[in-house]
Amino acid sequence: MKHFIIKTLIFSILPLITLVAINLYSDPAYLFKQGKIEKQISDYILKGHNVYRITNLNERLLQKYIIENTPDTIDKIVLGTSRGMLIDKTMVSKQNTFFNHSVSGGTLEDFLGIYDLYLQQEKAPVSIILELSPWLLNDNNPSTRWKTLQPNYQDILQELHLSSFFNICYFTHVEYLELISPSYFQKSYQNLISNNHIQQESILTISPDSTKNTIFSDGSRMYNKEFNQIDSVALSTLQTENIGKFIYWEGFNQFHTLSKNRQQIFEQFIQYLKQKNTELLFLLAPFHPLVYDQLKELYPIDEVEKYFYSIAQKSNIKIIGSYNPHKYNFSIYDFHDGMHPRKRVYQELLCTE
Repeated sequence: MKHFIIKTLIFSILPLITLVAINLYSDPAYLFKQGKIEKQISDYILKGHNVYRITNLNERLLQKYIIENTPDTIDKIVLGTSRGMLIDKTMVSKQNTFFNHSVSGGTLEDFLGIYDLYLQQEKAPVSIILELSPWLLNDNNPSTRWKTLQPNYQDILQELHLSSFFNICYFTHVEYLELISPSYFQKSYQNLISNNHIQQESILTISPDSTKNTIFSDGSRMYNKEFNQIDSVALSTLQTENIGKFIYWEGFNQFHTLSKNRQQIFEQFIQYLKQKNTELLFLLAPFHPLVYDQLKELYPIDEVEKYFYSIAQKSNIKIIGSYNPHKYNFSIYDFHDGMHPRKRVYQELLCTE
């Protein structure tokens, strides 16, 4: 009987140990990694270098190291998602210092957390471009990448007198619960078999290599050759499975209504920035025409757009752009894929800035 109990315990605990080990080792949301590669890249960037070969990067941690170690106040910044990464200094800030802090899958938590990093250094920027993607107002977005900045997000909520929102919605050190999460295990396993968990030495460069993903010294990005030169036939057809990849992306998960809590947090944040005399610009980046036509049928993205325009009008904030590409006659050839416009789209939208 004793041996039976021992065997039962072993076979019960072994799957849990396996789950924790894979989640800890693969760690697709970078909740437990130490940040060696991010420190190296931030050092390169702060010395004025561009960097390429940047796979498997904790973008939130990179922003933290850059903000904490930059010697000067940065006049103008971008807070955005991957859909704002191509915005560079030449488009918006020829005279002032500038940095683009957009992060992949960016959420409202990321925006507030990154801004709090500036507050902690007493270097609040005087001007902010907010690239506002629809999922910022989705309560059911399952993204966990922002949790790298969880302490900063909690701090800024306290600054905004909204700390109760954190206490209600989140647990302290909630990232450790991901170690035993089956859903996190699925992402970890996919990350493991694709070798995305393997970090490479980043390379600094003066002249960017068009075949590699590059982070410029102002934080903006250049996509690799493969992403930049998508076949025109593929762009024109965007086969059903490719459209699905974007319209059913996790950020739109169960996105049926605009979150009242997120609206309140956003509005408090905007009010706080206005009180600090921060110059603000709202930017709504368009989606690929075929994808937009599907998105508007499935999710309240037009309602989100109306909401952001109403806040801009009420707060006397300049707002440009639209999720609807047809408003500006953008074609399929103005996009890298279903979600990311090409640089010329941002240049056109920001040309009056």
